[in-house]
This record gives sequence, structure tokens and C-alpha cells, in this order.
Amino acid sequence: MAADNAGRETETFRLGGSVTLAVLYPVLTHIWAAARSAPGASFRIDCNAVTEFSIQALVELTTLRRDVRAQGGDLFLIQVSPELYQKLSDPRFKQLIDQGGMTKREKSGVLGPHQPHLPKWKYAKRPGKKRREPYFLSLRGTRYQRFWLN
Repeated sequence: MAADNAGRETETFRLGGSVTLAVLYPVLTHIWAAARSAPGASFRIDCNAVTEFSIQALVELTTLRRDVRAQGGDLFLIQVSPELYQKLSDPRFKQLIDQGGMTKREKSGVLGPHQPHLPKWKYAKRPGKKRREPYFLSLRGTRYQRFWLN
């Protein structure tokens, strides 16, 4: 992913103190406008000086992250203090936190056990019931003739 972001724009915003929706609103509008004008841009919000987030601010950040990712970009919270990380216990909010930069783990070539090979032979068909003809017809031949109406 690092190679993918080489030509893309990355912006960093700094927040501090207690972050509420009123404090975050100008940053959200700027990020959304930039994401629409430059698809594929990534945004980082530096939370080094943040002491707490309001629930409304976190909900708006997750919504904005979904919208930015729909435009081909990404949004992360970086430099989150351990105390703030413990407060963000919901997994929906923990996905906002960038753990290890913008790099993704490379997929390995082997993802797991292989699918079993299909047999090269066909299964034998179950012999179904043959339609039997009446006994008196087998004595006279296989073709049924209505000789009594001739």
C-alpha cells in the first residue's frame, strides 16, 4: 500500500484537548471537501494532545472515514495516547486508529489448505427401475398389438 500512496496526497491535521463535534466540524468539512476534489487522498488526524473524544465526534469520524474510503482515500487517527486508546474500547472506533502507519500486511501466496481435487472419473449412475412390460407381452414379443380390435 505504501507504493499505492506514493502519488497520492496526504494531509495531517492536529487536534488538542477535549474534542467535541463543534471543535471537529471545521476539520470534517475540510476533509470531506478535499476528499471530493482529490479522490484517493489520505488524511491523518494527529491526536497527540487530545485528552478525550465525545461520542458524537467519534461517530462523525467513522462516518467520514466510510465516505472518504468510498472516494478511494483513507482517514486515520495517529499518535493516540495509551489512555485515550483505552477509552476507545469500541471496535468501530479502534479501526480509526492507525497502528503501524499506512502499510498493510502483504498477502501470502498460500492462504490455507488447498481445495480437494475433484475426481477425474464420473460417479456410476444408480440403476433406476426399468419399466417392465406385462408378462403376456413378453411371450408374444416386445411390441404390443391390439389384435382383438383388428
